[in-house]
Amino acid sequence: MVVAGSCIGIGIFFTPAFIAEQLPSPGWILMVWLVGGISTLCAAFTFGELASRFPDKAGIYYWLKAAYGDFWGFLFGWFYIIVLVSGAIAAISLGFAQYFTAVFPVFAGQFGQSGVAISLIGFICVVNCIGLKWGDWSTRSLTLLKIGGLILIIGIGLAMSQTSPSLQLHMFETEGKYGMLRGFGLALVGVSFSYAGIQYATFLAAESLNSARNIALAMTLGVLLVIVLYLFTNLAYLRMMPVGEMMVSEVPASAAISAVSPVFGDLIPVIIMISAAGTIAAFTLAAPRMYQSMAADGLFFSLFMNINERFHTPVNAIITQTVCAVFWVLFWGTFAGVIIHLVITNLIFMVMAANAIYILRRRPGEPPGFRAPGYPVVPAIYIGISVYIIVASAASSPLSLVVSAAFAGTGWLIYQSLLKNKPDN
Repeated sequence: MVVAGSCIGIGIFFTPAFIAEQLPSPGWILMVWLVGGISTLCAAFTFGELASRFPDKAGIYYWLKAAYGDFWGFLFGWFYIIVLVSGAIAAISLGFAQYFTAVFPVFAGQFGQSGVAISLIGFICVVNCIGLKWGDWSTRSLTLLKIGGLILIIGIGLAMSQTSPSLQLHMFETEGKYGMLRGFGLALVGVSFSYAGIQYATFLAAESLNSARNIALAMTLGVLLVIVLYLFTNLAYLRMMPVGEMMVSEVPASAAISAVSPVFGDLIPVIIMISAAGTIAAFTLAAPRMYQSMAADGLFFSLFMNINERFHTPVNAIITQTVCAVFWVLFWGTFAGVIIHLVITNLIFMVMAANAIYILRRRPGEPPGFRAPGYPVVPAIYIGISVYIIVASAASSPLSLVVSAAFAGTGWLIYQSLLKNKPDN
């Protein structure tokens, strides 16, 4: 349940329209979710071994640092605050705004979706800065709420007595927007965004006291559960609305349910909005822990170690990533624009992290408590699929690579400045 709860993201409610726009038929839509699930399972095993090598460290930051050197650990942390966490907050807030303005169209006219998204980000920033506690109960409640929403969609969709004509699985229909090869890669962007919690789920490998066999079983069953949920959710979507309608809907989950059940159609947006706001709140408060670790290592600005004396919260870090999130809302302006840039950047680091398993296995030392099943093939599958997504996405949005390259160059300059100011230099 820990793996499933971490892996199930809010993206499953936002990405169906984006995916349907890239792929021409229900069969290919289901296929892309299956391929994304296989990639996620390979990532779970790969990152599970890396997590067990560094059980008391701050995850990917330390994996990259150990495999490639301090600069790559720093660069991940730099992108983590500038793009990855803030970009996820921006994307989810824009998804929230799509459902919010559909329920309350008056706000669409007054503020627009970007205005609603920025208002939500600002509100959650203030709430987290003043120290409102988000306990384990809230995390569990959000997980149950997301799963409950998926089960509701699946139940209604599969209970329909009349199958929609759109559910003819034309697996080899290839009239997609960009051509099949490129369209499938772009569709995997939405799938990757929805499965992105896997890097957090793999810390089960580091924290568990069970045997490696039990850890592998838990990760396998957890990811398989998520794959099944996602496949059946999309099957339910496709039973309730044709692909052509799905691709033009900004609120696909709500539109699909409303088409067959207006009562539940009003409930789904509420579930989605609460889940989205809660996810943003969790990101906003949890991410500064890594900035503090980096600052303690002398690889980030010392201001991120500061805790506000009155509220006892990392106000500097929270405000910084909030400003970055607002910037991405304004810069890209759309949910699709944000997630393409976010997924390209994230996967570049994930590929490097997955490749670290080959580097670290060749080094002498204590073997990890958990060893990835299927090595060396399993990490290679994840790396291969991820590189394919990066190439297809970059071809669609070359500006994303230009922007990331600019931030990487800025990161290099900041890193050199931090090295010069280190006490031991």
